[in-house]
Amino acid sequence: MLAVAAPEKKKKAAATPATSAEQRENPFVVAIIKVFTLAIRADNRTTLGELGYVKSYLDTICGESAGWGLFVKFLDYLASPLDVDATVNELKELFPYEQRLFLLLKVQELLSADSDTEHALPTTRSFAKKMDVNDVDLDIIEELYRSTGHMPRRDGASIEVLTVAPEPERADIVLPMPGVFLRLLKIGSSFYVLQSDSLYQVEANGYPLTRNFVAKLQCNYNLRINNYTVSYVDLIYYFRRHIAPSKVTVVYLARTPDNKTRLDVERSPASLLRVETERGLIWVEPLKEGESLVINNQPVPAAENGVPIRRQVNLDDRLRMEGLEFDLRKILFETVPEEYSAQSGRVALTITNHPAASQHAVLVYDDLPNPWVANIVRDGGAWSLEIGACPHDVFVNDKRIKFPTRLHDGDTIYIRNLKLVCDLRTGFFQTSLSQLRTIDVVNLGYRFERSKNKLAIDDVSFRIGMGELVCVLGPSGCGKSTLFSILTGFNKPSEGQVLIGGRDLHREHELFKHRIGFVPQENLLFEELTVFENLYFSARLRFPFHPDAYIRDLVMRVMNEVALAEKADTFVGGALQKTLSGGERKRLNIGLELLSESDIYFLDEPTSGLSSKDSEKIIELLKNLSLRGKMIFVVIHQPSSKIFNLFDRVVFLDRGGKLAFFGTVRQALLYFAGEAGVEVETEDISELEPDLLLETLETPLINIDGTPLPQRKNPPEYWKRKYQEFTRSRSTIEFERQRPIDIQPFRQLTWMDRWRQFVTLLQRDFISKLRNRFSLVATFAVGAALAVTVGMVCRQTTGNDVYELYSNEAFPNYLFLTVVTIFFLSLSNSLHEIIKDRHILLREKMLNIRVTEYLGAKITNLMFFTVLQIALFLIITLPILSVYELFGHFLAFLSVVGLCGISTGLCISAIPRISEKAASFCVPVIIMLQIILAGSIVFEFKNMNHLKMDKSRKVPEIAEIMPSRWAYEGMMVIYDKNTWFNDYYKVKAERDYMRDNIAKLTAQMGEKAFDEKSMEIRRREEGMMRDLKVKWGNEPVHRYMDDGENIVSRKHIPFTGIEVSTVWFNTVVLVLMSLTLNAASLFMLTIERWQKLWEDTKEKWNRKKRASTDPEPLDA
Repeated sequence: MLAVAAPEKKKKAAATPATSAEQRENPFVVAIIKVFTLAIRADNRTTLGELGYVKSYLDTICGESAGWGLFVKFLDYLASPLDVDATVNELKELFPYEQRLFLLLKVQELLSADSDTEHALPTTRSFAKKMDVNDVDLDIIEELYRSTGHMPRRDGASIEVLTVAPEPERADIVLPMPGVFLRLLKIGSSFYVLQSDSLYQVEANGYPLTRNFVAKLQCNYNLRINNYTVSYVDLIYYFRRHIAPSKVTVVYLARTPDNKTRLDVERSPASLLRVETERGLIWVEPLKEGESLVINNQPVPAAENGVPIRRQVNLDDRLRMEGLEFDLRKILFETVPEEYSAQSGRVALTITNHPAASQHAVLVYDDLPNPWVANIVRDGGAWSLEIGACPHDVFVNDKRIKFPTRLHDGDTIYIRNLKLVCDLRTGFFQTSLSQLRTIDVVNLGYRFERSKNKLAIDDVSFRIGMGELVCVLGPSGCGKSTLFSILTGFNKPSEGQVLIGGRDLHREHELFKHRIGFVPQENLLFEELTVFENLYFSARLRFPFHPDAYIRDLVMRVMNEVALAEKADTFVGGALQKTLSGGERKRLNIGLELLSESDIYFLDEPTSGLSSKDSEKIIELLKNLSLRGKMIFVVIHQPSSKIFNLFDRVVFLDRGGKLAFFGTVRQALLYFAGEAGVEVETEDISELEPDLLLETLETPLINIDGTPLPQRKNPPEYWKRKYQEFTRSRSTIEFERQRPIDIQPFRQLTWMDRWRQFVTLLQRDFISKLRNRFSLVATFAVGAALAVTVGMVCRQTTGNDVYELYSNEAFPNYLFLTVVTIFFLSLSNSLHEIIKDRHILLREKMLNIRVTEYLGAKITNLMFFTVLQIALFLIITLPILSVYELFGHFLAFLSVVGLCGISTGLCISAIPRISEKAASFCVPVIIMLQIILAGSIVFEFKNMNHLKMDKSRKVPEIAEIMPSRWAYEGMMVIYDKNTWFNDYYKVKAERDYMRDNIAKLTAQMGEKAFDEKSMEIRRREEGMMRDLKVKWGNEPVHRYMDDGENIVSRKHIPFTGIEVSTVWFNTVVLVLMSLTLNAASLFMLTIERWQKLWEDTKEKWNRKKRASTDPEPLDA
């Protein structure tokens, strides 16, 4: 319960240890030194080249200072005896199999340092056998250094190899660079680069590689070969195509009459371009005579001697034809559905994440380490789906299944992002991506509620496609945040609509909210938790139905994606203790949303306050995410030219929410350059800066003396009109608008899932509070200080300076101050709880987390610490006042008072838009009311007749709603009526027995003996009562209770004739007060939902009213 540990880090630490002098004792680095020692000894020689390699490698991974110390340790190992078998066993235990393969490659590098590769291979093979590397992987490693051609995939291998070369016949990735030759390796889920023999500069992770050097490519880092980039996501695509069954896919791009692009499976007269893919290779063929194809700004002829030329291209290439720009990634994302035919035998079709399962399998790429298989099976004429060990939710139509399920013709199966339509009559299965592909913003308008005539968004229309990274720009106050609130579904537009996949976002928001991720500008992290814990708890809340192993794998994958795997156990820290940099905190915030695997992401100023380098890393991360088919919107201010050119589209808003421009980055720069009068030769945008957009938009008027005026030269209406004229004249490359698509269902949470969410919230909040040492110490220190103060003030002595509890006139004040103090402490504990979680709560509402679980977890944790405070208070004060009984009674009753204080604080904290300062101002007012209206000796109710509406009442009406009034009365009655003393009750029991059995005892003892015994018991009882009264009682409390003006010991339950103890009655009242306050908190936390429900009801009523008043159409 107290901590959540990250998975073992040895898998990554061995490959990339941290750079520090402490690495001298790092067991992984020491193990690598032992690997080098064993390899050199197996080679039976030590050369200067090998020593130089070891020194250089250690300097690279650990820095020169630590590297030198490690190199000395290596020389010591080399010169001293080393138990080979024990060392090998240690290495096998320390390094998993995939890491051992990487170490084997480093051994080959070492042994090839100053000799030919062929000489080193026998020693490498010998070392591999000791490390239990299988023969298939060993053969691949040897072929890496011997072969220069294409290396086909091998069954049973843990290594996948892609070859980068200029010739298609020996390459998996063709680059038009004579002499280029690289190997790309995939071992497990990691990518590696082997610089084999390239004439070009190769950079991995931003650093140049040397010949025969293997480097791991960090997640979301790109590979650069001279000026050519192969992105991390491109590598994922190429490897997936490499391991998938070889299949040729052909599509045609055609121009529609309204200047949009259509994707066809067959050629037509309107076809412009033929696109063919096989494995990772892509070919394009122009189909229009007389039109040249432009590849990376270089025109190439479409045909030679009338014969179309088929050209090899890559994902990063940019194509233009007939004024249209083609994005190859977008074309591949839009690829038409594939068909699979049922196989003979019982298993008709296999669905798996493991390509070796079957040559005809449907692959689901989930990057999980463990393979799984699901099968569509045929038994006679019946078809069924067996999901096996599939870890993902599987739906048939809209029903989630857990067991083998009968299939019917036309059924649709959803697994992760796969959609599979079953045509059981013909035995064909059609697959496609179950992914949102378009966002259409149509004539969007929004008016603020308080000023209906003021437009915040004014007639905005644009379309975003799959895989596009969108920059939202504009001057301050132009409506960027308002636009985001509409596009995420938080606010409904006053006019127009937002269509996602052809379906209305706001009418079907429940359907889309799980597909939309939002990263606000504010920090959403828990400072007391580690990087891993922040992600882990967020994942547990999103997916309470998945097992813990799945959640941990997901978290580790996301940490790798945002480059925070090495920071897994680092605490996030607060403003005064920043253990993470600003860029790392932003990446972690993004990682919280990446857990959801949404199709659409919105980020509000993710680069705000970051350095230029950190800003570039954030946008490069988002760019790589968009390359996976995600649609990403980013609000950004003053981006650098490098950052700006990473975006695919620009939404440029002007004041009043008017659309000043929408288009590609290139189009935006050229458009505003033309408006600013900047001449651009051959449409080269390399010299244009993104500042040009805002500078042109807000060009001021010039006074007659040449000084700028505060007014703008062109108002927002001008730019809106200008852009509308521009759109009517330009060609677009948008695919035709989709008909409404089928959306994959989302799993509905069960009561058990809700319980798991509650436990996760409870655990997260408890760990956060427990680790906030300053707050924890302050909480108990304040409670202890108040306890000492109250105890000493209320310890009133007699005239001879002797303290007696019985005559202590201040003891009723102690009971009163105890009530007020406990109420104050519990109120203070909870006052800011919801305010500080405001933005986190907003995000977690999108995670399908109900407010009841959130509030319940808050109350449970606060009650735990409040009960500890109450116990500490009583432990200190009761001995000071010589009260040695009733600890348990006071603790139980004051816990209910604490619950009421907690509920009051949470209710204040839940008030919409209340600030911490305003909430703090409420505390003295509330506490003063508790003091004045509690009915204490200081402020007796009999002196408050002027506050009573009904003069016959003993208690003013306003006091009835004060928790302190019921709590103080309860404490007085507990002390006066429930002082239980064991010795007294033994005597009382004996007297009661004699009274109830007079006849029997008189016959046994005789009348005289019975009377004497009775008198003795009565004397003992009266004497004991006198002693106990002085020792344990308090005369002012008894006097005050006997008066009965403010406090009574028993009460009648309203509308019944039942009389109960005041303690039980008041306890129920305090509990009911707490429940009422918590209900108010729930209402305020869900007020937006109630408002939305009211608006929807009004809209339905208005539509119904309009429909009833519209005239019926006349018959023809």
